[in-house]
Amino acid sequence: MAKNQLCSVLFPEKNIRIGMLSASYLILFTYGQLLAQNDTTITNKKINLQEIEVSARRTPVIYSEIGRVVTVISKKEIEALPVQSVDQLLEYVAHVDVRQRGPLGIQADVSARGGSFDQVMILLNGINITDPQTGHLSLNLPVDFSNIERVEILEGPGARIFGSNAFSGAINFITGSANQSNLKANVMAGAHGLYNMGASGNIVNDQLKSFVSVNKSATDGYIHNTDFEVYNLFYQGQLNLEKEKLELQIGYTDKGYGANSFYTAAYPNQYEQTKTTFASLSFSAQSKNPLKSSVYWRRHQDRFELYRNNDDAASWYTTTTTI
Repeated sequence: MAKNQLCSVLFPEKNIRIGMLSASYLILFTYGQLLAQNDTTITNKKINLQEIEVSARRTPVIYSEIGRVVTVISKKEIEALPVQSVDQLLEYVAHVDVRQRGPLGIQADVSARGGSFDQVMILLNGINITDPQTGHLSLNLPVDFSNIERVEILEGPGARIFGSNAFSGAINFITGSANQSNLKANVMAGAHGLYNMGASGNIVNDQLKSFVSVNKSATDGYIHNTDFEVYNLFYQGQLNLEKEKLELQIGYTDKGYGANSFYTAAYPNQYEQTKTTFASLSFSAQSKNPLKSSVYWRRHQDRFELYRNNDDAASWYTTTTTI
């Protein structure tokens, strides 16, 4: 007994601290249980919210149009830019990459949003004119650059409304949209024998609208074997009835050019000539159930010569390649 009493006297503070810690823990534990019960009660409450519409545009749109990124270049914007050809114009558009081997769109290819050349669809007044053979020669349009009234560029997944060939985008060139009869002529000249000349005209009456364009351009080349000669011929007719519209397009383009070191520098005197014939017929009707259908035909001829001059050809080279 004497020993136990002595310990209590010598260490009174230890006994008091232990008692205070036990009481504090009990109070905090009880208070925490009460808070947990209150939080659970709040979480279990049901809150009814009204329907919320989230839109990235000022006006509501249908679901199929959400993924469409559209860029429109008007005639006024085209005339304000320092460009003389379609390939130069597209170089000003974001997400569009253009590769060409000469001026005025000679052997030009176009891609969009990192896709390849054959993943972009080229349309003329809504009709597909893409070359399905090689994925190249994308900008072989049968109409001169000066006759383009508007360019519509559709990027993103929404471009696939035109089909699988428009995987990364589609570019639509609009012509012959004038509502008044007119006649235009254009002449351009530059160094190394470069020139571009053509004429176009619109004939408009009550029901029929006709647009005709003819063009020729050529150059001697800025270096050896970079010359070219291009012919374009295009007709577009629109017959407007009360609620129906019939549209006819016929186009022809002929491009011959020196393809200096196209495949390899070992053969610098390469030559290529492409010919494209195009025709389409479209019908549309405005009614309660709108109807639009079209049929088109396209023929592409591609002649390639590894040796432009037969006198310089090797002994094993006997024929040209024509597609």
